[in-house]
Parts: sequence; C-alpha cells; structure tokens
Amino acid sequence: MPKKKTPAGTVKIIPKGKELAMAETPPEQKLEANMRAVLMPLDQLEKWDKNPRNIKEADFKKLQASLVKNPGFMQKRPLLVNHTKGKFVVYAGNMRLSAMKAMGWKEAPCIIEKDIPKARMHEEALKDNIEYGQWDMDLLSENFSEAELKEMQLPDREM
Repeated sequence: MPKKKTPAGTVKIIPKGKELAMAETPPEQKLEANMRAVLMPLDQLEKWDKNPRNIKEADFKKLQASLVKNPGFMQKRPLLVNHTKGKFVVYAGNMRLSAMKAMGWKEAPCIIEKDIPKARMHEEALKDNIEYGQWDMDLLSENFSEAELKEMQLPDREM
C-alpha cells in the first residue's frame, strides 16, 4: 500500500521521542542538516548555566498563565537545545522550561542540534530575547480592549 503524502509545509507529529517531520517543505525552509524537531521529556532537559536571563516571580506567574491559556504556542516557538556530551541543554527557552516543569508538564517541542559552538549558543540566546520594533498604538487600540492590553502587559507600551 503506497504511503499517503502529507501536504507541503505541514508538520506531522509523531509520538514522544520521535522526530517531528516536515513533509515536502521547500529546501530553503528545511531545518539545517544537524537539527531535529522533537517532543522531548522535560526530565531529560537541562537549563543552560550560562543563560543571561532571569525572571521575577510575578512575571514567572504571568508566563505560566500564558502557557496555560495557549499551550499550542510552544509548538510554534520550541525550545532550542544543544545535544552535547550526552546532555540536552536548553540554551533558548529556559524560562519557558522552568514554567513548564513547575506546572508539571511532561514534555515540550524542541529543536535539537548536536554540538553547536558556545559562541552560537550565546548569540542565539540573546536573539531569542531581543524585541525589535515598536508598537502601533492605534492598531493595538483598534484590536484589543484596554483590559486585554493590561492583561498581556506588553513591554514598552504607553497608552
């Protein structure tokens, strides 16, 4: 029986520990050769001890609430992980990892790379947290109530 093809650009989710495969994705959109998209058990992931970010308790609780409200967002923004020396080290997404563990989650979508250079880990960890651009206050006001905007607590926003 021939294999059924997955539509181009879609993600096929395979059970825990198996690869998430991009089916028929154009070459320019494929993951680099040394990358894999997988669901990883959280107990196999370690936080990077060189992570330059920290989070205040109140913001940590907001992050947890955000993940509960929209758990599917993690599939759109997986943790970045370096598989090195037999360990799976999260170098981008440490706060999300901590929040998921604190809430009792068992696994998370991850992009796994093997033995990436520390300089690249530092650069990508910073880029993962940099916010570019400014808010268009008129568009925000047109599309969200003041209560919704306060709940989201967008940084650098003045009404």
